[in-house]
Amino acid sequence: MTLIYDNRSLWRRNAILMAVVVGAVLWGVWEFWHAAHGGDASTGSMFGVLFLVGGGYSFYQLWSEQLDVVTSVERDAAGALTITAWRLQGPLRLAGPFSNWRPHVRMSGRQRQLLLYVDAADHARPLRFELGPKSDLAGLRTIAPEAMAEYEAMAAGKSAAA
Repeated sequence: MTLIYDNRSLWRRNAILMAVVVGAVLWGVWEFWHAAHGGDASTGSMFGVLFLVGGGYSFYQLWSEQLDVVTSVERDAAGALTITAWRLQGPLRLAGPFSNWRPHVRMSGRQRQLLLYVDAADHARPLRFELGPKSDLAGLRTIAPEAMAEYEAMAAGKSAAA
C-alpha cells in the first residue's frame, strides 16, 4: 500500500481533547461526591453539574465534528483506494469506489474553512478532508485533479481576500 494522504495530527488532537473531556467529567463526579460527603453542598453541586454537562456537551461536539474526518488514503498495487476515517471506537477503513470529489466552504462564525468532501459507495455520509496549510496535496491531485484544482482556486481566492 502506498500512502497518498496522511493526517497524523488528528489522532493526537482528538486524544488530547478526549483526555480533557474525561478529566472534566471526573472532576464533576468528584465535586458531587465531595458535596455529598461534607463539602460545600451548593457550590460543589453547582460545579458538579457544570462539569458534567460541559463534559457531555464537549463529548457530543467532538463526536459530531470529528466523525467522518479522513486520516489517511492508501493505494494498493492495482490502484484501488482505501480511506481511513476517524471513529471514537477505532479507525473506519473503507474500500472504494469513491466518487463526487468536491471542495466545500464551511462557515464558522466569520471564518471560512475550506474542506474537501468525497462520497463512498458503502457509507451513508460524505467523508471530509481537513486540509491545512501544511498538508501535502500532491497525492490528492493524482486522485481527484478537478476537485483539487477547484479547491486550490478557492484557497487562492481566500488568501487574496484576507
